[in-house]
Amino acid sequence: MIDEYLKSANKFLIHQNKRAKQAEDYINGISDKDALEEAIAEWWRKYAAGEFGSLATSLPNHISDAVYQEPLFIQTMKNSSDFFKDYILSIRPELREAIIDMLQEPDRSDGTEKDAAGCLFGRVIALELAKNESDPAQMELAFSCFEVVGQFWPSFEKNFEEAVFKHGKAREEWIALLSDVSTEISAYFNLNDPTDQAEIKFEKAEWQKMGNPFYVWDSQPGFYDDKFIPFIKLEILHKLDFEAWVEALENLPLPRIKKLALMHSELEQDHQSILKLIRESSPVFDERGKWAEQRKTAALYGVMAAFRFAEKVFKVLSKKDPDSLKDLEEREIPEWFDHVFESVLERPDGKIISAGFIALLVRQHVGELVREHERGEEREWSLTERAIDILAEKLAEKCNMLELMQNIWKLEEESFGHGKEDDSEINHLLKQGLPVLQDNSMQYYLSAVLIEESLSIRDNKYGADDSGEQSPQTQKLWNWFTDLIKKRDPFIDYICNPHLPGALNWISYNIGRILAQTQEPVKEFSKAWKSLQHQRNRVLHQMPSNDMAACYPSQLLIRVGTGAILWTVDNPEESMDSDSAKSLWFGLFDSAYHLWSMKRIDVNSSSLMLLNQCIAVVPLLFNKKDIENPVRRIIEYFKTDSKMICSITWLLWKNGLPIASVDSLLYKSQVNFRDSLEEELELVKLSGSGKEMMKLYEELTAVVNGSRSPLTNSAGVQA
Repeated sequence: MIDEYLKSANKFLIHQNKRAKQAEDYINGISDKDALEEAIAEWWRKYAAGEFGSLATSLPNHISDAVYQEPLFIQTMKNSSDFFKDYILSIRPELREAIIDMLQEPDRSDGTEKDAAGCLFGRVIALELAKNESDPAQMELAFSCFEVVGQFWPSFEKNFEEAVFKHGKAREEWIALLSDVSTEISAYFNLNDPTDQAEIKFEKAEWQKMGNPFYVWDSQPGFYDDKFIPFIKLEILHKLDFEAWVEALENLPLPRIKKLALMHSELEQDHQSILKLIRESSPVFDERGKWAEQRKTAALYGVMAAFRFAEKVFKVLSKKDPDSLKDLEEREIPEWFDHVFESVLERPDGKIISAGFIALLVRQHVGELVREHERGEEREWSLTERAIDILAEKLAEKCNMLELMQNIWKLEEESFGHGKEDDSEINHLLKQGLPVLQDNSMQYYLSAVLIEESLSIRDNKYGADDSGEQSPQTQKLWNWFTDLIKKRDPFIDYICNPHLPGALNWISYNIGRILAQTQEPVKEFSKAWKSLQHQRNRVLHQMPSNDMAACYPSQLLIRVGTGAILWTVDNPEESMDSDSAKSLWFGLFDSAYHLWSMKRIDVNSSSLMLLNQCIAVVPLLFNKKDIENPVRRIIEYFKTDSKMICSITWLLWKNGLPIASVDSLLYKSQVNFRDSLEEELELVKLSGSGKEMMKLYEELTAVVNGSRSPLTNSAGVQA
């Protein structure tokens, strides 16, 4: 399947290949093709020699006035580009009609004739240019033809490369000429404005001063002209000499300019060049884990190109051949990632690059989950998540993931001038409940969690007894998490935003596993909760009133606690014991109620969501014998709130507790559920709003009416 993709590359190239084939067929149908090619070559030689002052003045004198009166020719003149007008008028008269036919026929509208003209023109000029010694002036003239419609550029590039490769000396000369293209690109972006030059110089100095090459993955390329000639030269150099191309790429001054150049290249369709770039490019990091003195970044672009290649393969082939989707997901894409990441880890700096890249993938996956939630979608298979799993597994085999990820995190934090505050400054910020961290550090923590999970899976698979080792490592991971929430990592604000809840379940479940595997989960949660009191005080005492995000770390902590309970339910043999999980639930619920009772922070119902989540896990965690205590705790807080009583009933019922059992527990707490339900249903009907609530209440009413009595479930069993 991937081989099939490589033939077609993507939708654009499929379209280009189809157009090229049509153009070739059209050219092959011309009766006097050899003469036509010779006429074009003759025109080019004269044009390159300066016999024509410009395209606009290259008109042979033997064109008679009568020619201009020919309707077909006049129509062609009106519809074709200025260049083709000049070209038509400069061609030998006996071939004029063939060219006119090739350019345009009145009954054809698919552009094949113009494509054929461009294709033929590009091929002839490329072959003529490749015969000679490297000549910058002729190269510029050839590129001036790029404005021609249709297939000029693909045909020129293909034929020029093939012709130059056949002549060793000519190839060396052209490589030498094109190797300086980075200077030309840099000069273009500097423009001629001293202000622009100063800004470029400042931006370059700031980037290199950061000491963080991973910034190249986040840099934004902006807009560019897809016919920007120096980028085309750079791509020709890529085809002629890989090493010279890499060197030219490295010499570009800024990440955004390098990204522009790569966007124009075919690197992401060339799997061999991608692997070569990863394996052979210069080290990005030195043996100390710092950005190497030469400031190279090519390998980072190679890793990103490998991921983009997989994205394009999946996007194109999954639509083109849906039947092959399973093989693509289960075999071909994983095999490609396995091959790529193995190649990365064979580099001397491969572990650091891999650690940085998995953090990038984690951040990207979180963004995907957020967008899926906004669109109401849920994918069964995620390419990003699969890449994370494979890379995490490989890193688990080869390194101390906690130490590695913390080092990368510190590199990122320090690169923005942060992370160097002294203890007194940090303590002052913490007591005020203010942020200490300035960059999104949580992505590195999540990466470490996922790598550690892969390590646990591997050890369990091979029967390793890691009971003596897992606890210290797990404890370090939990301590890192509590440190991040105390210091208000900005990533928490992003994922806890009430409008963007899509990624929270995935994050909470994975971090919840860490809490569930600590020696004393209840104690660890309580300790972490108390450490966030200064943040909650900012909201409670209105310091300032708009710092609602100060409670996001507390909300995340509760969600992580819920994730720990769900992990315990799913993996009882690898987690805390049942009694600890139940004790943890009471702490979680009381904490969630505390946040909810601070009404000021619940403008967007985010704390109500936490309460609902705590309520929903009760039927999963508690059995029939001990479920009465948690339900009574819940009802104790809300027995006078008919709306919450209905919501609690619905959540418990939907998560497995029979409606009659809920009714019985409410009855024991002296709460009449039916009265609450009727009251709320009437309010919703009177208000004329709340369609979802109406649906919920009507559903509950139907279920309640179907039960046999207040104290028995639908099967007639005593609750």
